[in-house]
Order: sequence, then structure tokens, then C-alpha cells
Amino acid sequence: MEPKECFFQEQFGHCWLEDSQWLFQALDVREQPLGEPVKVELEELLFHHDEDEELH
Repeated sequence: MEPKECFFQEQFGHCWLEDSQWLFQALDVREQPLGEPVKVELEELLFHHDEDEELH
């Protein structure tokens, strides 16, 4: 799945679905990865704008 821009606990990053598990990768201001991707629940994510209409 193509990563989508999103927020998790007010941290900007990318999220994607992998083997029916949502993962979140935090990004810094230069959009470089911060730490390792973490497993998250879909309801914990806030998606960026309208590119994710199919998820709602």
C-alpha cells in the first residue's frame, strides 16, 4: 500500500497498511524518518486532507 500522510499523537508522518496492521513512521521537518515504524490502530490516525476519502 502507498504510504499516506497522517498524524499520530500530533506527530506528522506516513502510515500504511501491511498484513492487515497499520504502521506509522514519524518524519522530521525535512521528511526524514524518525525512529522505527510503530504499529498503530486505524482510529488513532488522523489523515492529511482528502487523499484518503476511500478510508472513511
